[in-house]
Amino acid sequence: MAACAAGPALVQAADFTIEVPLELRAIPPVLTQGKVRCVMLFDNNSEASDYVYSAPFPITAGNFTGTATVEINTVRAANVAKYGCALWVGIPGGGGFVTFQDARGLTGPTAINPAARLLGWPDYPMTVSGPVRR
Repeated sequence: MAACAAGPALVQAADFTIEVPLELRAIPPVLTQGKVRCVMLFDNNSEASDYVYSAPFPITAGNFTGTATVEINTVRAANVAKYGCALWVGIPGGGGFVTFQDARGLTGPTAINPAARLLGWPDYPMTVSGPVRR
């Protein structure tokens, strides 16, 4: 029988940590999980990082209030100018995750109520973006 011992893991701090405050209301109750996906961008809008997800969080009875944290490593961190994030929601029955915007196109019990919004996010109800503050 083979044995495996766990040893210390090399942990490296992320170049950027984005904390996204969330207040979700009127999400269809069948959608029970969410997560936030973010990307770091250069001035010309080219990607400075991979797309990175927060840990999933529970959406209970169509509501969630809390903060999603996304840690991102980049290429040429000093040249990163901005970020963009979007809400993703879990599709029941192991259907994976889709953007909140794409979930609006679903029909039946997973259909998004047009009144559903991310309270406190500017302009567009399911995304947030802005400059990198140094």
